[in-house]
Amino acid sequence: MPRTSAQCDFVLAREPEPVALPQVGQVIELPLAKLRTSEASATATKWVMRLVLLTFILLGIVTVLGHIPAGE
Repeated sequence: MPRTSAQCDFVLAREPEPVALPQVGQVIELPLAKLRTSEASATATKWVMRLVLLTFILLGIVTVLGHIPAGE
């Protein structure tokens, strides 16, 4: 499909600058990553459940308060 004149192709008019690479590469040793466990700890799980329960309680309070008539 031919392009319209409104469409634009981005063209670089200059050559990229050459990058100087070192003559000899150095060996890089990365530290080994050890998997301790794939599960959350019991303490973290308890805190997350407490925060979820608190969020549900606050959501329930806001829902109940939203349905109270203004008394007009």
